[in-house]
Amino acid sequence: MTGSPSETYTAAWFKARERYRPVYHAFAEAIEEVFHPTSLADIGCGAGYLLERFMGTTVPFAGVDGSRAAHEAQSQDVSARTLIADLAEPPPGGVWPAVDLAISIEVAEHIPAEHEAAFLSWFAGAQRVLFTAALPGQRGTDHVNCQPRDYWIARFEALGFTFAPADTVAWQTEARSRTRGCPWVVRNAMVFVASAHPSGRDKPRRRAPDTGARGG
Repeated sequence: MTGSPSETYTAAWFKARERYRPVYHAFAEAIEEVFHPTSLADIGCGAGYLLERFMGTTVPFAGVDGSRAAHEAQSQDVSARTLIADLAEPPPGGVWPAVDLAISIEVAEHIPAEHEAAFLSWFAGAQRVLFTAALPGQRGTDHVNCQPRDYWIARFEALGFTFAPADTVAWQTEARSRTRGCPWVVRNAMVFVASAHPSGRDKPRRRAPDTGARGG
């Protein structure tokens, strides 16, 4: 990023993107339908539109974003479950606690390559990951690290994850059936599973990471 998250992603930036709320709700519905997560974390959750759809469900969730304006744009219930932290730095304590499904939608391209390892460490406690990132040439605010899909597949494999093509297509198909919005997100999606996951994996955790926030 060329500036701090709070300098780049201001209240006005989030206000201009409120139109995407129904699209992210549709993405969340597709996540619930395909993955049936037992707990989830949104890495780079922004205004929390995706997490809003899990309010009132039995799924524990947490979010993290580096912009204070993002936290202020979130609903009260979501902000009570989110952490303000720079994603170009490792999580507090070096690793976020275990979670069934970690989600990151169009965040990685905003993280400079020299901070990739710190950013990817936020996923270390996940059993599954739904990850989307801008491709080379994809326009957007502060895109400093656009990479092809194979690049991220290799990076996650180095962390002990396996690319899951069938799960990827399943989510893409479900998402497209629910919304035509933000087609680049669906196109860019990749699903990864930890080595312990599909056959003979550990039982998913029902506890979302503790953000340190209280209330809500």
